[in-house]
Amino acid sequence: MKDNALQPRLHILLIDNRVFERPALLVILRLNYKVTVSQTAEEAIPTLLDDPPAMIIIDAGEQNMEFLSLIEEYDQQTPLLLVGQHPDDEYAGDGFNRSALKMWIEHTITSRKLKTQVASLEAGDTKVQSFASFITCNQTLFQIFRTLQRVLDTDVPVLITGESGTGKELIAQGIHNQSKRMEQPFVALNCAAIPETLLETELFGYEKGAFTGATAPKIGKLEYAGEGTIFLDEIGDMPLLTQAKLLRAIQERAIERVGGHKSIPFKARILAATNKNLPEEIQRRAFREDLFYRLNTVHVELPSLRERREDIPLLIMHFLKAFSQRYDKNILGISPTVLHALQKYDWPGNVRELVNIVHHAVLLSDGPRIELKDLPAELRFGRGIIMMLDQVGKVPLDALVEQAKNDFERQIITLVLEKFNYNKARSAQFLGIDRKTLYRKIKTLRIQDEK
Repeated sequence: MKDNALQPRLHILLIDNRVFERPALLVILRLNYKVTVSQTAEEAIPTLLDDPPAMIIIDAGEQNMEFLSLIEEYDQQTPLLLVGQHPDDEYAGDGFNRSALKMWIEHTITSRKLKTQVASLEAGDTKVQSFASFITCNQTLFQIFRTLQRVLDTDVPVLITGESGTGKELIAQGIHNQSKRMEQPFVALNCAAIPETLLETELFGYEKGAFTGATAPKIGKLEYAGEGTIFLDEIGDMPLLTQAKLLRAIQERAIERVGGHKSIPFKARILAATNKNLPEEIQRRAFREDLFYRLNTVHVELPSLRERREDIPLLIMHFLKAFSQRYDKNILGISPTVLHALQKYDWPGNVRELVNIVHHAVLLSDGPRIELKDLPAELRFGRGIIMMLDQVGKVPLDALVEQAKNDFERQIITLVLEKFNYNKARSAQFLGIDRKTLYRKIKTLRIQDEK
């Protein structure tokens, strides 16, 4: 058949418990396309997770109808075709060339090519990029990645700033793993987690007899890193005295253990990170200006998750797949309601908080997708409830209850409006109220009509 020349070779997921009663259909499809066969909807879930098809052909049997609606809700871009009680001989010989199925597949190929071309023109560089295990589709991070690629194999210090949970250590690990030092140690030290009295010995080590209890010499982190990388996390919390000794070590490229007098060469590359504003800390005399300039040779500031909301669906699916595999669960995705809730959330804990929430949801989920009931309580009921509790005793109970009722009603109506693309008639019907009542509630509750 001339269709063999069609590129790319389309991946079709065929869900049909009677597929072996229709051998001609399977044979003709496999001549031209990559075909994955599942006899039940449940069997198809791993394929949807691991190798998403370009289209789905599904038997119109009753047992697959619930699965069909689930697929449509997840991804309305995946073309679907229902196959009914067609006799197999319709596809034998030259029958397939005259069939509606062939026309539909060819139309899908053409449509997908056109969409791909248009998407690439509209998106430009807005595709998924990665820096080691850090993934994103955010333009700001693309520029950061380009900057880091240019300095990977240099010895210059890199200062990584950003809110807690934005992935600073992941970036530091990525710099090390992609540099010429990758075979050498990567040593991380959290300056905020170690008491001030111990931080100096952790960094520089100590000699035998340096203090009571020092019965044997100890190698410090800077020495242990050798020709690898030392990552100083939360360096904004380092005490001033330790800052001075670190500055001297960087300048002289040598260290002295506590209680010792021998100069030991220091060859490791320094990467540092903090969630503090170091220029403000300098003004407060809490951070040394000379150390700041030593560390700030290359500076990258990671955006918060609130500033890169386009990454939220990407990260959700990335972590969802990882945790699903860890706990041997076949979770297909998340419901639109859950996605909406996560997109609207403020993410004070950034990506670290997102990881924990997806982890929690996977553990609690008992279905093929994450539902609202699987989320932590503060997300199910809204952070507004937590904030309201702070007002107990200051505001009358009746007023708090009325506020909570209005907030809850506003959330429900907004979700339904978005579900139906702000079609008021369909939204009112779904809510079980008339259109006049819906318009009144939109005005009273000050719901923004984004349409």
